[in-house]
Amino acid sequence: MVKKSSEQSLLITNARIFDGQADHPIQENMDLLVENGRIVRVAPHPLNVSAGTELQAEGKLVMPGLIDFHTHVGGTDAPPWRKTFYPPERTLSAFLAFGVTSVVDMGGISGQLQSLHEELESGDIAGPRLAYAGRQVTVAESHPGPLIEETVSWPISSLVKQWMMDEIDDNTDFQALAHSRIEEGASLVKIMIDRIPLNTPSMPLEIASKTVAAAHEAGLPVAAHIGTAEDMETGLEAGVDLFAHSVNSSELTDSSLEHLKQSGTPVISTLRIFQNVTLVSEGKNPVTAADARVMDTGAVQAFADKPEVTPAMLQYGENISRHSVDRYEGCNKMRKAGIPLLVGTDTPLLGASAGASTHAELYLLVDRCGYSPVEALTMATGKPGEILGDWLQLDGLGTISENAPADLLIIDGDPSQNIRDIAKIDRIIIRGVIIEPETP
Repeated sequence: MVKKSSEQSLLITNARIFDGQADHPIQENMDLLVENGRIVRVAPHPLNVSAGTELQAEGKLVMPGLIDFHTHVGGTDAPPWRKTFYPPERTLSAFLAFGVTSVVDMGGISGQLQSLHEELESGDIAGPRLAYAGRQVTVAESHPGPLIEETVSWPISSLVKQWMMDEIDDNTDFQALAHSRIEEGASLVKIMIDRIPLNTPSMPLEIASKTVAAAHEAGLPVAAHIGTAEDMETGLEAGVDLFAHSVNSSELTDSSLEHLKQSGTPVISTLRIFQNVTLVSEGKNPVTAADARVMDTGAVQAFADKPEVTPAMLQYGENISRHSVDRYEGCNKMRKAGIPLLVGTDTPLLGASAGASTHAELYLLVDRCGYSPVEALTMATGKPGEILGDWLQLDGLGTISENAPADLLIIDGDPSQNIRDIAKIDRIIIRGVIIEPETP
């Protein structure tokens, strides 16, 4: 849970400021005034104004709140062999406790997500800003259907599939599908172009193209779940607007990289979740100390015990493990090619917990992909804020600028130099409200 205090005006004084833009230097000795949930002034110290609350930030870094562009707030970080589910409010609270002030849910129960969005915006519950895709769009016998059937007993599995996904084919009314998402308050459509397990079909190009065209006609962007470079090519040809994962189960070929660069299509990183899939398939425990702060103790112990992995899950995990080097090489290729990359985690899932995994994703981008700390922070603030701000009609989201939403972190350290300092959160401010971090 998190504790909050509401103020109409807030003055942060004598701070160092990272404004969410990689090409902007850190600003020293700055004051920042917040009124009614918006940043109204950013100026050198002293800013001679009065406010309801004043926070002294000398020696601390003020930066935009983090944005996680791939989450499933109704999911669970417990292993499939131990059925432990949390209320989504608990997951949202965990994200916020780690400084994640905006999330995109890439697939869940539409009605539940719509209700959560309304409660968050009204202030009835504390948590990050939420945009969502609702039910995932797939074809028969394709992901996520087989995994749901393998991990959830019938007849509950059939209900979960109805709640979580729409199966489409050539006879689908694609316009009606797109408009159903608008009626449910979704910000985007998510399609599945992948083979999980490996012997299942992937969405054909013709069906993907029809889905994208109908979504665009309705004014909605489309994200594509992918596994291989071939899947990426299908998504690019279909005209998707972003990729929910980087290439994770094959090499990112030079031709696909060039096509991706030409298209300018953003890619969501999700390195941490594939690291966890690899560790579990190798019989190793993926849970970190930060994850354990959030997770159910029984789930933590279940990962420490011998995993009970089904044959299909093991086959998928072994394939992901085989391509571990390819994933990081692909990430480095995208960095060198200037591909727009957004931080996302696909969490909570398989020992990768809400919020803690967002920090871990930043560490991997710096440690394994060669990004500077400032570049990594920008991929979790200003860059995704441009897209999400457009979806949520919030200009300036992910930045510190005048009239931007007052979603801020006060850090007792400097993650622009040492990325692991992102964990040293002193205060969280969302919608202009001060939050004291406290994990569930």
